[in-house]
Amino acid sequence: MKRQLALFFAIALGASAEEPLLDAFTRSKLAEALGCVNLSVDDLGWNKRPIDDDFRLKCVNDTLDRPLELADYAARAEREFGADPRSAAAAGAAWLDVDGLGTADPEPFELDLKVEPESARALALEFAGTWRDAELYRAGATATLTPDEWAVVKKNGARLYLDESEEEWDMTETLAAAKKAELAGYFRAAIVLARGAQADRKAPADAADWKTAVLTVRETSDEGLKGLKISIGGSGNDVHEADIAIDVGGNDEYRNCRFVLDFGGDDTYRNCGEGNFACALIVDLAGNDRYLNANLAQGGAAFAASLLVDVAGDDRYEADQCSQGSGYFGVGMLFDLGGNDGYRGARFVQGFAGVRGLGVLSDVAGNDTYYAGGKYSHAPLLPENFQSLSQGFAFGLRGANTSGGVGILADHAGNDVYSAEVFGQGASYWFALGVLVDSAGHDKYDLYQYGQGAGIHLSSGVLFDRAGNDAYSCNYGVAQGCGHDWAAGLLLDLAGDDYYQGAGMTHGGANANGLGIIIDRRGDDAYSGSRPQVQGFSFQSRGSFGLGVLLDLGGKDRYSEEGRDNRTWTKSTLGVGLDCEEESR
Repeated sequence: MKRQLALFFAIALGASAEEPLLDAFTRSKLAEALGCVNLSVDDLGWNKRPIDDDFRLKCVNDTLDRPLELADYAARAEREFGADPRSAAAAGAAWLDVDGLGTADPEPFELDLKVEPESARALALEFAGTWRDAELYRAGATATLTPDEWAVVKKNGARLYLDESEEEWDMTETLAAAKKAELAGYFRAAIVLARGAQADRKAPADAADWKTAVLTVRETSDEGLKGLKISIGGSGNDVHEADIAIDVGGNDEYRNCRFVLDFGGDDTYRNCGEGNFACALIVDLAGNDRYLNANLAQGGAAFAASLLVDVAGDDRYEADQCSQGSGYFGVGMLFDLGGNDGYRGARFVQGFAGVRGLGVLSDVAGNDTYYAGGKYSHAPLLPENFQSLSQGFAFGLRGANTSGGVGILADHAGNDVYSAEVFGQGASYWFALGVLVDSAGHDKYDLYQYGQGAGIHLSSGVLFDRAGNDAYSCNYGVAQGCGHDWAAGLLLDLAGDDYYQGAGMTHGGANANGLGIIIDRRGDDAYSGSRPQVQGFSFQSRGSFGLGVLLDLGGKDRYSEEGRDNRTWTKSTLGVGLDCEEESR
């Protein structure tokens, strides 16, 4: 079948030639604010990474050493993770310091499939080839491990983030073996999956002639394909339970399938597309669909590559952990290209990354809702609240001194609602990078603690909202442009009449050698704090202090602390705020 980019992958998102997010006026006002506390922009590069490890990423060091680059990485995320999974996979490799991917394909193979009509046979052959190629690259990523090392990784690798017990366990041996995995193999597999998803997917002219059939591969020149179960569906309402399923229409149900191509209908996916030590691909072209999984699904991957592309429809995604664009020691991506969608998960979801992982959720259109939490208690610190660690969040393993990866949530249109509890929304923990980008619409961000453009414990996070009248709320602080403990956090909102509500180290807050900045570029805004430690605040902790900065650079604004519209102020140990009217044009 001739391969070409389908129309739905040709959506242009972001403008490569646009001015930097931190324009000259913003930088000049930042310099002016810093001058009020006898600092300069160059002083922001103080040391925030006193220790190192073998898993550290360049982008993490960059944003800790030069925190203003958080805006540059947010712009890159918006531009590079749009509607095209193939270019996103290639771009994502650079975020994880992977180069030399090459263009060579695996060796060809022969496969005898007795399927009619020819269009069904051609698609089955194509998906089988995508399966084989992706699996070869996945297996090649760990080919350098000894049998004993592979046994350790296979036994404990997924457990790095899925272990629900309260007992500590020694990760040293597992991480030492997993370190030998070559990430290039996972990115090559991701590109193969994206290439399979991007082929011309017009409904076959003879779709009405398709008959439901199930077959098992027996005659093939490739041992990896023997025993592969393939299910073909016609225009009716079918139930598929196979390795590969292809269906041209109807309201279908898929059970335990790893590769799926569905042309239309309101479908239900149960335990499909799971990327746990296995590559997974789901492409759904139309319909209001439901995706129901536990862990490592819906574009979730561990020691693998996983991709879900849903082109149209009002869809519902439900999962437990490490799903909805999640990856560690691998690449997990979810692209939803149309419709008003709902995402619900417990934790490590919606653009999450662990160690040596890239997790991406890109939603291109529609008014979407995101929720993460409700299951895993944050005891003993907050026993009545639940962990989220989601929505553009990355998480290293502090106890093992192991840096995390890159988690990205990019929503490109619509009036969206983001809800999380503890840890989330453009934030990270322990030498990782979390990014949440929202390009348009009137959006609402709700969080209990730790997030909304926050770096937490030697880490970096950014929340970037390009436009719309937005509302940000955080019940318990450490949010909305916050650097907590040798960390860097940035919240950047470019336009709209926005409302910010928080408590403690919020609206540009920092402590313990951290840097927190909130910048609102335009609009009539309001800042409300239930405690005085807001609106440009820092305090001493753990033998050092932080720098908290609030910049509001346009509009008529209101503050709960005291009237500060069109004023500059300093407060606390090393906190500063500057409010001014927009420069004349």
